[in-house]
Amino acid sequence: METATRWYHYIAYFFGGAFLANTIPHLVSGISGSPFQSPFASPPGEGLSSAMVNVLWGMFNLIVAYVLVARVGRFDLRQTRHVVVFGLGILLMALMLARAFGKFHGGNLSSISSEGRNWVSITENGDKVGVGLVLTEKAGKATSGKLYVLDPIYPRDLSKGVGYDLSNVRHEGETITADVSLVDYSSKPRTKEMHLRILLKGGFDGERVLAEMLPEEGDTKVPIVFERDKGR
Repeated sequence: METATRWYHYIAYFFGGAFLANTIPHLVSGISGSPFQSPFASPPGEGLSSAMVNVLWGMFNLIVAYVLVARVGRFDLRQTRHVVVFGLGILLMALMLARAFGKFHGGNLSSISSEGRNWVSITENGDKVGVGLVLTEKAGKATSGKLYVLDPIYPRDLSKGVGYDLSNVRHEGETITADVSLVDYSSKPRTKEMHLRILLKGGFDGERVLAEMLPEEGDTKVPIVFERDKGR
């Protein structure tokens, strides 16, 4: 005897699709051995959790998706309404995840600025984490930006790193100052406040700008090179 589809079955299929979509980034990152954001990091959803934690969190989401889709009512792939509701759950969650994780991995291209030009600097550090800087310049002045902690396996790929928005960006003469809050994993994960000073050797023109960065007051100057992002 065929079970009639009730209204709450559609709700289960919708959230089943959402949980299935949430499975993918955590399970893929975990299986590939990469750290990734999770609810168990510090701060939750922003800091990085280990590959093992992400595998377990991904599997939990997969089990929930299975229960909601396969154990509630009779989900039928040949029933258009079942598939549409299930697909809408996947689509909505995928868009939300793209927005949420995009701010950490460089996917939100409009999150830095909808105007102006982007200038990118990447400093590799061998087998240790590197540092990436993206400054958005408008009319010759830096107006906003991001600092990226880069994965040593992908030292020049901002999308594989973790990005943090710069705040209180000020550009006076050839000196740019900014504050940034990032997660320090050197021991126990904690939020660390940093003040940056960037000394430009010239203005934002041409294709490259030489500069020096001082991560903290009194630190050694680090020579860096900004290159204009051809896509912005």
